[in-house]
Amino acid sequence: MNIQQALQTALAFEKKGKKIYTEAAEKTKNPFVKEVFSYLARQEENHVQELAAFIEKHHPDIKLEGDTQEETKHFFTMTADKFNEKLKVSKKDLQAYEAGLELERSAYAFYKKELEEAPDEKTRHFFTFLIEQESAHYSLIRNAYDYLKDPANFHMEEERWMFEG
Repeated sequence: MNIQQALQTALAFEKKGKKIYTEAAEKTKNPFVKEVFSYLARQEENHVQELAAFIEKHHPDIKLEGDTQEETKHFFTMTADKFNEKLKVSKKDLQAYEAGLELERSAYAFYKKELEEAPDEKTRHFFTFLIEQESAHYSLIRNAYDYLKDPANFHMEEERWMFEG
């Protein structure tokens, strides 16, 4: 696959992610789920714009802005605290998270493969950026999914609570 095809495929991944996350946010009645998927849809839109600019200009000084692991963890903590009460989660909400996890896993694997085959430093830098983004998104989705499935156990695992007897 040449670099132009790889970047077009990356653009398709990001557009698909935006569509999945936007639809999930629109369909859910759960405010926590809505907020997480709305956030992810905004991030995917940023990636679409950055990819389009990179494809169009192929400029080495393109500024890559995205969410870091720390930023997604902060977002998750703030959002989970905001909706800490027991939330009713639908099967469709959980399926949307599962679809998101699969999308992020697939995108990560694709970007990793393209990074290994990248023809130059600027392209390697760009695919490294995309890998970091997908990793951050995967972590956010995984945490939200685990939280929704079992909030009490999630907090115990996340905080590494110690029981003393």
